[in-house]
Amino acid sequence: MKNQLLKGLVLLTLGCSSSSFALPDQFQRPAIKPIISSSIDCMDDLDGHIITDDDGKGVFLSLQNCFLNDDDMVGIVRYIKQHPDVEYLNLSDNKSLSSSVQALTKIEKLSYIGLNNTGVFQQDLKALSKLPNLSALELDNLHLDDEIVQYLSAIPKLNFLSLNHNKLTARGVEQLAAMNQLEYLSIQDTPLDDQALSVLGQNPSLYHLDICYTNINADGLKKLSGMPSLQSLSACDSNLDDEAAKVLAGMDLYSLDLGYNHIGDEGAAALAESTSLRVLFLTRNNIGDAGALALAKGSSIGYLLLEYNQIGEEGIKELQANKTFYFVGTYGNPGDLETSQSVGKS
Repeated sequence: MKNQLLKGLVLLTLGCSSSSFALPDQFQRPAIKPIISSSIDCMDDLDGHIITDDDGKGVFLSLQNCFLNDDDMVGIVRYIKQHPDVEYLNLSDNKSLSSSVQALTKIEKLSYIGLNNTGVFQQDLKALSKLPNLSALELDNLHLDDEIVQYLSAIPKLNFLSLNHNKLTARGVEQLAAMNQLEYLSIQDTPLDDQALSVLGQNPSLYHLDICYTNINADGLKKLSGMPSLQSLSACDSNLDDEAAKVLAGMDLYSLDLGYNHIGDEGAAALAESTSLRVLFLTRNNIGDAGALALAKGSSIGYLLLEYNQIGEEGIKELQANKTFYFVGTYGNPGDLETSQSVGKS
């Protein structure tokens, strides 16, 4: 489990392309286990919020959305110290937690902390550098600005970082890109300019990059094309077009999320020519039969989502006839029989 957190990281962050489908084992890299939500009475039954790994050892303590406050941290720290297998702690969506970071520094074995959408203050996060084993940190929606990068740079083993929906500028992204130990970086809804993209493109270690909601264009994507370790990219809802898809098709990526963009048949045909792509999300684009036919005939992709495009019966038939796909999702297209039946019943 520890190697999963430190080395595997998440192959694909669904981002905009949310779906009920799970990636099958053969299309996954080792990843952080899902952090499930908990109930209001968390403190009354902490044992009930342990998530066990395949060996039956409790390693995750998931206390998400538990209505916790700072006074509860005393009991949480005591519990973790009494349970040496607990290395991963999720406190996300507890908005009354504000001064809890200092308490966390008493648990030196922690390697993952989730603090998304809590009430913690930016200056308090500086104390996390005291945790010698901390390698993964989620800090979404905390109103953090560029100063946070200075604090994060002081965490010696940090290689998994999520900073979605904060107040970072392009200058802050440049500083993040200089953290050469990072393997996973998610910065959704963060402005990116040419300089920031150029610095990102020089990072030698990033395996997964999530830049959804950033309005990046084809020229900007070209600056990322030389990243030596990048295998997984999420760029959903970023106004990308066929030219951007052509750039991405030339990158040596294993998985790609381009949901909620403006990619048409030309872009889909370019992506179909990729020999490295195995997982591709193209939900809610402008792909029709021509793009579907190209993906069905010339693709090395095993897991493909094409939900809510403009694919007719001919394209759906060809996609379904391709037995090399492990899964292809076509719900919401005009030619999808299941969609037509659902509409007819409503």
